[in-house]
This record gives sequence, structure tokens and C-alpha cells, in this order.
Amino acid sequence: MQPPAWRSLNQISSPDPAEWAPRGYAVVNLDIRGTWESEGNLYIEGSQPGIDAYGTIEYIAKLEWCNGGITMAGSIRGFNAAKSKNKWLRIHPTQEWYDLYLKEANDELQKFFDRYLKGIDNGWEKTASVRVSILTYGDRNGPQPLANLPFTEYPPKSTQYQRLYLTGSKTLSADVPTSTSQLEYQSDNLKAAPADFTYVFPEKTQVMGHSKVKLWLSCDENDDMDIYISLRKVDRNGKVLEHINVPWSALPDNVSSQEDVPNSNTIEHLGPSGVLRVSHRFLDQCVEFPQHIDGTPQNLNKGKHIIHVGGKHDLALNIPVVPV
Repeated sequence: MQPPAWRSLNQISSPDPAEWAPRGYAVVNLDIRGTWESEGNLYIEGSQPGIDAYGTIEYIAKLEWCNGGITMAGSIRGFNAAKSKNKWLRIHPTQEWYDLYLKEANDELQKFFDRYLKGIDNGWEKTASVRVSILTYGDRNGPQPLANLPFTEYPPKSTQYQRLYLTGSKTLSADVPTSTSQLEYQSDNLKAAPADFTYVFPEKTQVMGHSKVKLWLSCDENDDMDIYISLRKVDRNGKVLEHINVPWSALPDNVSSQEDVPNSNTIEHLGPSGVLRVSHRFLDQCVEFPQHIDGTPQNLNKGKHIIHVGGKHDLALNIPVVPV
């Protein structure tokens, strides 16, 4: 499927020069040090790419054809960390490449650029500071995503964190389990069944924001382990549902169910996920947003991972619920 407004040979997930040059903007794609057309050595970790990007921005800002106004891609973390009150966040219900080439999305983005890169007073400040989309899962004829729900901050002030405890019966419960047990899974066998836990919401629930999980684990065969967590939605019959990353209207008419869509992460979204190497659980709390401390030993992931449930092992998943 071709994106809705992709007309030139541009980098994937990058603004289209054929779209933005007529709007009065230049697009600069930077090859970081040691990649593609850039010389030098590629640094996988460290601050060198950031330093290079800073120098590139300063250089471009001084060129004759540039008025000094430059913008970069945004992120949820960048939004939360930014000190400025003049900041906006829009979380759209499609894969980033689809929204990036959508005309109405570019029209709105140009209004933001015109205001802060060219200084045009166009009333942009009246735009809601936060707009969030609620994803839906299932087939063409099911509920459609809810887009651009306005809020004043993210996560929304109305967020209520619902704590659900993992149990030995592989369910999630609002009550702390009184009995202790252990569950295990084979970490180095891709065909082995994962450890999964099920919860049935008693009423219509709207989940929005950052979920958190606390686990107690051990591994007798190794001194480190990699943990992969994913939240999946299933229907009343236990069928795992998927979100389609583009509007159904953009797909052929004969594509009506999630089974008809290619199994690709550019088209399908399975749900939020997280990855952690357990030796990285120590966080640097001195920074505003906790981050992992570098320099920890790198060990191979192998053997059985044991999940300890109940008693002093208060395993819990915190779900961010926003009232409907």
C-alpha cells in the first residue's frame, strides 16, 4: 500500500521534500557519523551522535537560505521533559509513516511550523496542548479508533492507576494473593509457551498512558535474564485481537479482517510492550527521567526463568485507566 501523499524519493519515515519544498520548507536528512555518505566511525552508544546533530543544526542555521528556524522530530518523552509551556502533543491512531504523509496532518503541521519557524501569528496557541487517540482492535466492521481527544496534559490528570496482582493461577486479580507459588518458562526456546496472565474487565474500560509492572524473578542457570512484557487484548472467546495501523478505508475492499492483513509491524499493532535486561534494573534517579546506568556486565540469556507469586512477592501490573 502506498502512503497517501508520497511523491518523491525520500527517506522512509521522513518528511517528503516534494510535499514540503512547495510549502516553503527545506528537509535535511542527516547521515550520522560512519553511516551511508558520512565518514568516520559509527558509535552505537554514547553521546557522539547527539553532539554531531547539535553541530549540524548550528551549521544549517547560519546558511544563507535558512532564517535560523529549525525543528526536529518530537516524542512523548521529549514533550514531558520540555520546560517550555509552548509545547503540544498529538498521538495519532496510525503508524507514523501513514500520518506523516497525510495531507490534513501536514496542513496542521505547517501551521505549527509557520508559527514557530517563521513567526506568523496564525492562532496556533488555541490548539489543545494534548490530543490523544484510543486504539481499537478487531475487524473492519468493528469500532473505529477515537482520534484527537483533547487533554491539558499527558498522562491526563484524570488517570486512575488500577493495580492488578499476578496470581499462581495465571490470572490478574485486584486482591493480593495469599498463597505462594512459582511459575516458569523456558527463556532460550522460541517455541516454548510464555508465561501469560489473563484479566477480564467487569465493565467498559478506557486504558491510556504508561503501564508499569513489578516482578520477582530468578534464574538458577544464569546470573542475568532478559524480560519481555506485552499487553494483549483478547475477545470473550479468547481470540487475540490486533489493531490495524492504517484506516480500513485505505485497504482494498476485500480486506475485512485482521487475518487478511499481512503480519507486519508496519500494518499491525499487537499492543504495548517493554523489554528489560534484569541487570539494568538499577536506575539513575538523579536525572529528571530515570534512565539505565551504563557499564553493567553483559551476560547471555538462557535457562528457565522462575516467576515468584504471592506472599512477600507482590507482583503487580499498574494499568492507567481514564474514565470513559
